Amino acid sequence: MKRKIVKNIKLSSFHAGSRLDIVIAKEYPEYSRTHIKKWIEKGFLTLNGKQVKPRTKIMGNEIVEIRAEEEELIKDLPEDIDIDIIFEDKDLIVVNKASNLVVHPGAGNKKGTLVNGLLAYNKNLSFLPRAGIVHRLDKNTSGLLISAKNESTYINLVRQLKERLISRKYLALVVGEPISGGKIDEALGRHPRYRTKQAVV
Repeated sequence: MKRKIVKNIKLSSFHAGSRLDIVIAKEYPEYSRTHIKKWIEKGFLTLNGKQVKPRTKIMGNEIVEIRAEEEELIKDLPEDIDIDIIFEDKDLIVVNKASNLVVHPGAGNKKGTLVNGLLAYNKNLSFLPRAGIVHRLDKNTSGLLISAKNESTYINLVRQLKERLISRKYLALVVGEPISGGKIDEALGRHPRYRTKQAVV
């Protein structure tokens, strides 16, 4: 499936001297500057009806027209799955993922996943990588997952996770009875024998 993007904007003299791609990225923050540069280079974004370059300098009072088509990035089918949304705004969705729910479709789990449910809830997520989901939880782990609703939020959240600006906390069940407090600070990896599990390695 494709979606059409049609936008028009008249630039003011306030923008004079600035690059076209930078101005449009600020006017439409839901799209990344890289995305906007591709539109300009392909002629989907014109200035006064003419194809220009991303670095074109604005004079003021120009008309910008965007006529673009986008392909879906996610081909999985939407499914009416009960998902527990605990927060949502114009940029992101926070889901309380239940235990025993697979996040992404894959071998042996082509349907009935969180992604299938999110695609039914918001069809526009199919145009984002991984349906906007920026991190993961194992099938048997319950907890909060963030799904971005637009490209710029997705890129920003991925960056924050990479730079460890977003913290994550986990509660774990242990076998036995701890007799004192303590801290486990070891690397996790795939279990050497049970490949579907994680373990301290």
